[in-house]
Amino acid sequence: MVILQQTRVETVRPYFLRFVSEAPDAAALASLSDDRLSKLWEGLGYYSRARSLKAAAGQIVRRYGGEIPRSREELLSLPGVGPYTAGAIAAFAFGLPEPAVDGNVMRVVSRLVACDRNVPDPAYKRDVEAWLRGVIPPDDASAFGQGLIELGALVCLPSPDRPR
Repeated sequence: MVILQQTRVETVRPYFLRFVSEAPDAAALASLSDDRLSKLWEGLGYYSRARSLKAAAGQIVRRYGGEIPRSREELLSLPGVGPYTAGAIAAFAFGLPEPAVDGNVMRVVSRLVACDRNVPDPAYKRDVEAWLRGVIPPDDASAFGQGLIELGALVCLPSPDRPR
């Protein structure tokens, strides 16, 4: 998820494949030299994401024996992991009923419930997260979350007369 932040899937694919071939797990990523990490990330921009990812890998190795933590709270304690990434990892990797709320999801929910609140408002984002926790199917959280994200990215696009 971190490598996809602010970057399109088509752009990320070759970088991701190269990245995971060299750093297939948290221990390998944590042990990469900073120079090698920068070289693997070169061209993606937002280099702080790479540094945070390496720092998170180090914590995963030290605190969790190399296993990615499952709880939202533990995920949020990792460097570079905010509410969206924590929700996405919890739902997509572990099937937990946690929301992954980005601008796309907020736009879908706004239109679904006919809400005119300001989509970029942090308070509205918290409200959307709370609402989604009540409707995420516990037996298919991954497909539900991915479906919302895709719906917002491909179908429910921003309109010029509404807040993004």
